[in-house]
Amino acid sequence: MWRHEFWVARPRVEFTYLLAKRTFKGTASPLQVYRLQVLVELLGRADAEKLASRIFLGGLKRRVVDACADGSLGELLPKLGAQPWRTGLALHPWGLICYLSGEGARIARRWFQSTGLFVVVLGPDGVGKSTLVVRLGQELRTCFRRGQFFHWRPGVIAPKKAAGAPADDPHGKPTRGALASTLALLGIFLDYWLGYSFILRPLLARTGLVIFDRYYQDLLIDPRRYRYGGPMWLAKWIGRLVPPADLLFLVLDAEDEVILSRKREVPLAELRRQRDRYRQFPQGEERATLLNTEQGVESTLGQATRFVAEYLTERFERCHAGWLNPLSEAAQRQSPLRGTR
Repeated sequence: MWRHEFWVARPRVEFTYLLAKRTFKGTASPLQVYRLQVLVELLGRADAEKLASRIFLGGLKRRVVDACADGSLGELLPKLGAQPWRTGLALHPWGLICYLSGEGARIARRWFQSTGLFVVVLGPDGVGKSTLVVRLGQELRTCFRRGQFFHWRPGVIAPKKAAGAPADDPHGKPTRGALASTLALLGIFLDYWLGYSFILRPLLARTGLVIFDRYYQDLLIDPRRYRYGGPMWLAKWIGRLVPPADLLFLVLDAEDEVILSRKREVPLAELRRQRDRYRQFPQGEERATLLNTEQGVESTLGQATRFVAEYLTERFERCHAGWLNPLSEAAQRQSPLRGTR
């Protein structure tokens, strides 16, 4: 209804919606509890119980309305459990089946066409990866429901330290032999798939933001860091099977002097070799860009967010082309410039 120059929900609609949502969530804030208390006073006890009967069976509706009226609903909500589902099954079985079918289709669609974002930041030590990861997460956090950061791999199998935590001397430990390297590589591959299946994909399906500081491709560029001494053809072949296929790569670079002024973890010759490999990486990836960090973190952050925004725009247009095209055609028909040169 129209009230004070705004469209607002009628008290009956607001009470039913707010009570149902808080019951499904199992919690309510003090402000929401107070609002339900006010709505019961506006509606009256009889009308409130009639509306509550759509959600609760038998005497439970009166108990819930009493809790709304005296402000104790927050204590009762955790005890209600699956009562709304039982009510739906008893009063509207066909409607509940249709709802669950539609919800299942929506969840499946979200799983295969996630609304989240997966970003990987690559580059040699000292180029500014950790700083960009933190700032990028802060910049994009309002665009996504939740966010999570990782270093190199999910770490489902191995502890965090063994999962690729930063090291002061990345080449200090000896390289493993061919057999040990192959077994370790298989464990790494399994860790990526387990982490993706049970942690990353569910997060992405719920409009989450995932940011990795390094990823599997880092092993192909700097195998000594991960003590890999096995055949590189095997590492490259396994790399094609590491999920997912739709992630974004932000590859950072800077001049040798700039990097060495920040960190001196590897010799100059090794640094130059890594820089060459990192600069070549975006050429073989469709969703990768090379960013120079010499102008400072704000400039790098601006380039990174622009690249992310362009990707999200392209993805949105691709996923919703079916209804964007008719809107575009309608806008062209209504344009005053239509037919002009």
